[in-house]
Amino acid sequence: FARQVPQVRRFTGIDISEAMLAETARNFAPLNIRPQLSCQSIDDLHFADDTFDMAMNAHVLEHLADPSAGLRELTRTLKPGAPLLTLTSRWCPFTALQQGWWNYRPIPYRRLTAMMRNAGLVNIHTVMLSRTPWVRDMSRAVIAFKA
Repeated sequence: FARQVPQVRRFTGIDISEAMLAETARNFAPLNIRPQLSCQSIDDLHFADDTFDMAMNAHVLEHLADPSAGLRELTRTLKPGAPLLTLTSRWCPFTALQQGWWNYRPIPYRRLTAMMRNAGLVNIHTVMLSRTPWVRDMSRAVIAFKA
């Protein structure tokens, strides 16, 4: 994202893994960006309401015991009108094999959009993630906006 939208110079990253946060810092280093990194879970964020201009999460919700709680927290921290980009796993034969290994459950699209609406998100729609068939079949990208 930072490479595609270079005018955005301030990033905040969260993860429950210190190792992933260290990897994030390494990935940002060549761009001369020092992201604010915080070890926490998206279902209990330590940020004020209406803090962020945008939020993005990738393959997180399907790992949570209550993905709705994660969506509510992300939405709470967004400024009104701000976008939330969510990437989730879709069910396909390959992800069916991965579910036990990675301990996740794909979220059906109708359930995901219902959770998003209940969290206070509007104008929900999918976006093209990739033209590569196996990537397109395994993941879904959905964008919505805080009401």
